[in-house]
Amino acid sequence: SSCVTFAEILSHFQNQDPMKMQRILDEQNAKRGNGKILGIFSPHPRLPAHLGNEKDIFLLMAETKYDRSEPIHLLILQSIYSRMMGGPLTCPALGAHWLDVGFNHPDPAIDLTSAKMLGAVSLLFFITSYPSLAEDVFQLSTSAYQRFPFALVGLNFTRSIARLVRKEILNRHFIRQKQLIYIVMELYCAVWYKFYTTWKLNDPHVRDLNSVTTGLEHDVIVKPLSILAQFNKGIKRSTSNPGSTAYLTGFKSSSLIKRGLKFSSSSSNINIRSVFSQS
Repeated sequence: SSCVTFAEILSHFQNQDPMKMQRILDEQNAKRGNGKILGIFSPHPRLPAHLGNEKDIFLLMAETKYDRSEPIHLLILQSIYSRMMGGPLTCPALGAHWLDVGFNHPDPAIDLTSAKMLGAVSLLFFITSYPSLAEDVFQLSTSAYQRFPFALVGLNFTRSIARLVRKEILNRHFIRQKQLIYIVMELYCAVWYKFYTTWKLNDPHVRDLNSVTTGLEHDVIVKPLSILAQFNKGIKRSTSNPGSTAYLTGFKSSSLIKRGLKFSSSSSNINIRSVFSQS
């Protein structure tokens, strides 16, 4: 069989039982206490019906627990492994092979506890939409000095972006662009791009990973559109000048590099949030 496509994944979640879907969303809204209250007092515009439906599908992925007995759940993970490591979609649901792509446990369900299925779906979107960039990031993640857990870092980004959607910060942009899920997935890829350029240029060690991602968390909430714009500019540049170094062109003179990267929890030079369980 072939790797599952993003369209097939969306179709799967879109065709969930409406009652079950609403129950999951209501439970999570009640848990966070941000359901109707957020809608009443939000300073951001309300989404029209079709974008509201997209948001529901996105949040359903964010609240669906990984279930290895669900064929498409396992197929999504197998597609990630196959894309990054090569070979057919036959890797078992459990085993040390998952550590090869940056999970922390032989059972990916443990690492997906907070990011849930959205974490796996977003990672697969990145790998299939920007394979050259994903390969560059993955190769960097396996280097001797700068190594980091590829999948776990991606799950951290997912939690940040889910928080952004829940806080309705980009509602105006979604309305202007007349779409939601695609924009959010592109933002996820843009965060990977910013992480890669930061990690590549500043030569940090794995011990600095928490400080770097904590810094990135802030930018996702404060200036997501800036992250997207920087990504679009960089991707266009790399397309016209193929090769991984093309991603880095223009970053050496950026304010991020000029100020010098300080790896501390209070750093505001890099930015992105990982509070998936919070409102």
